[in-house]
Amino acid sequence: MEELSLYDCNEFWPKNISAFEKFKTLGVTGGIPKYLEEINPKETAEENVKQLCFVDGGLLVKEFNRIFSDLFLRNSTFYKKIINILSDGAKEQAEIEKAVCKGSDRKHIGRISEYLWELSESGFIRRDYTWDFSLRI
Repeated sequence: MEELSLYDCNEFWPKNISAFEKFKTLGVTGGIPKYLEEINPKETAEENVKQLCFVDGGLLVKEFNRIFSDLFLRNSTFYKKIINILSDGAKEQAEIEKAVCKGSDRKHIGRISEYLWELSESGFIRRDYTWDFSLRI
């Protein structure tokens, strides 16, 4: 299921909740209905985020690992490695391959473009189409 529109997200809160409180909460929940259902409108946005993300047993505490493992069953550790490589900034595919080669994951090198496509399709990464006019052909 996709995230809800702002109009639909607004229906999760009573009328007396400020737009700023809603905005702060939506910044974390992204309008995902399951996450919005966990919001306690009697609490502040900060308290809701704390309960969802940082308190043991909170819905989002282990959500990344659960979703990631479900999506990438066979090679979730390798996919995580690619995300860690990209976590400090955009890289060319060759740079990703070189970083992966530093470890013991050489068997995956030939499939890097497939892995990158799958990560992009699932929304974990985004392709950057930046142009560099300083390159000469």
